[in-house]
Amino acid sequence: MTDRRRAFPNTRAPLTPEVLASTIRISAPEGIVAVQGIAKGVTEPRSYGGRVSVYGELVLGDALVSFVVPAERAPREGQPVIIEGYLRFKLLTRSNNGSWRGDWKVMLVGQVVGEWVPMVAAKPMLPLPQRGTRTPLTEFIRDHGAQSLLVLSTHTGHRDLAQSVASGGCGEQPTFMEANFGAADAFLHTLATIPSDSDVRGLAVVRGGGNALDVIAGSREVVAALLNTGLPFYTALGHDTNVSLADRSADQVFHSPSELGAAIARAVRDADDRTSQARRVSA
Repeated sequence: MTDRRRAFPNTRAPLTPEVLASTIRISAPEGIVAVQGIAKGVTEPRSYGGRVSVYGELVLGDALVSFVVPAERAPREGQPVIIEGYLRFKLLTRSNNGSWRGDWKVMLVGQVVGEWVPMVAAKPMLPLPQRGTRTPLTEFIRDHGAQSLLVLSTHTGHRDLAQSVASGGCGEQPTFMEANFGAADAFLHTLATIPSDSDVRGLAVVRGGGNALDVIAGSREVVAALLNTGLPFYTALGHDTNVSLADRSADQVFHSPSELGAAIARAVRDADDRTSQARRVSA
């Protein structure tokens, strides 16, 4: 093992911590500087040397600098501000309990000259799963029947769709589950409660119009969850002007719950007619 005393020979007398601290020099901008940050730890006004001042820290990221400004223009706690002034450095050689230290304190002495708007970090865009082969509603009804279609809907959407199916002369209704269209997290929770081993073979997202359609129809998280089920899904969101993200990913789009209900009724009748014709041919 290398003898550290030989590798680093003692060529001069050791320094004490306080002497070492006093030999350290800090390189910093000279003159007036402007610093922006979030005001934290803002104190109550304090009187010192005939001036009433407020102390605190400007924080941004993992760094901070202390500040002192006149009380009449003191920042609020959490306020993004710009403080203009000069930097003052003070060597702290003792702590409160009397032990020796070698810390430098940097203080920005100045005044608040303005505010700034913090940049909000852009949220990474959630990638959407690949869209497979789309299944038209008539094909779905032919292969699985209306009852295998689970309709996630509002109360109004449920009513309008069910009435339209019945008005089309169809006695078979899809399965309904009421969902919250006002919050993406709540909608995702409802979607997650559908058991994978159920008789559900397809989904429909149905809402009878109204405001804030993009809460669900424009949510990448919701659309990704729908695609990740591996089931065909259909949209009927009560609008006929805007094409939402959900519409672009759906297997087929209907402009209203009533239109989807009528399409289900026609598909069921067509499937029944084909079945009857096949029986007559084979008889």
